[in-house]
Amino acid sequence: MIIAELISMSKSAKGRIWIFLGLAVLIVIIVVATYVFWPRSSKILEVTAHSINPNEMKVGSFADLGFTIKNNDEVKPHQVKVVFNTTSVTFYLGNTTLSRDNGLQYFPTMLQPSQKSSFILRVTGTLPTGATTSTYSIPYDFFDENSTKFGSATESLKLNSP
Repeated sequence: MIIAELISMSKSAKGRIWIFLGLAVLIVIIVVATYVFWPRSSKILEVTAHSINPNEMKVGSFADLGFTIKNNDEVKPHQVKVVFNTTSVTFYLGNTTLSRDNGLQYFPTMLQPSQKSSFILRVTGTLPTGATTSTYSIPYDFFDENSTKFGSATESLKLNSP
């Protein structure tokens, strides 16, 4: 039935159908090419780097724990909270210790639209009584303003007696 109708159509109607089909195929190609060649991050907030330096030090010294967070939202700022789940070491922003609650230490910050920021916290620790060395695991998680976790990391810090 459809084939019979196409055969009986005038040349101008057939031409319009071919133009319409050609435009539809072109639109599909453009959409597919956009997603293939112009990938976008699906995450609104993401942790793009993290490290600790040095990862071995003497008691009384400080290490720098650094991380970089990117806000991929081009319109809205986002509140971020980094939560350190350890009582073994203490974190400082400048000379001020991070706030503590139930063994957790917190670092809150705000990222503006499209902002990528790096942060460095100073870290120090003590050894258990009688120990000359100890290695601490430092796990930390990244949360948005809705308390949704968008990243996590773990660093290792070895402390030696002075």
